[in-house]
Amino acid sequence: MDVGELAEQLGIPKWTLYQWVSQQRIPHYKFGGLLRFRNTEIEAWAQQHRKESRRPAKGSPMTERV
Repeated sequence: MDVGELAEQLGIPKWTLYQWVSQQRIPHYKFGGLLRFRNTEIEAWAQQHRKESRRPAKGSPMTERV
């Protein structure tokens, strides 16, 4: 997939993706100056960088209704 497709899939601007590539933060390939990405590698990368949602524990003040 190309830069535009991946940026849309991730919901980020293309320039962010270009920055990540230049910083070697995301798996990519260059073919004659064109950037390409493999779905399987991006999915694995996303899983490695996934953050758990921080849900308040049941019964904590954050979940109590007033």
